Amino acid sequence: MLNAEDRWAYTDLATAPRQTVELDALALYHATASGEEALAQSAMIRSAQRRKRIRLQRWKRRREAASFSRRIAPNILRYFGACGTVGYAIFILLTLRGR
Repeated sequence: MLNAEDRWAYTDLATAPRQTVELDALALYHATASGEEALAQSAMIRSAQRRKRIRLQRWKRRREAASFSRRIAPNILRYFGACGTVGYAIFILLTLRGR
C-alpha cells in the first residue's frame, strides 16, 4: 500500500467523512428496527439543526438591515433635507430598504 503509485487516490468508507447518502445506502442501518430508529432520529436532529441555522441566518439578515437603516437613514434625510429634496431622500431610503 505504501509503495503503490495510486496510494493518494485510495478511499475507504471507514476513514472518509460521513455523508447522508451513506446512512441510507448501508444495509447495516436497515437490518434491525433499532437501526431504522437511529436513522429516523438522526434525520430529525439534522432537520432541526437546519431549521435552527435558517432561523439564525434570517435573524442576522433582519438585524443587519435594521442596523443599516438606523445608521444611514438620518444622514440621508439630513443631507437631502438641507438641499430641499426630501422626496429624493425618501426614494433612496425605499430603494435601500428593498435591497
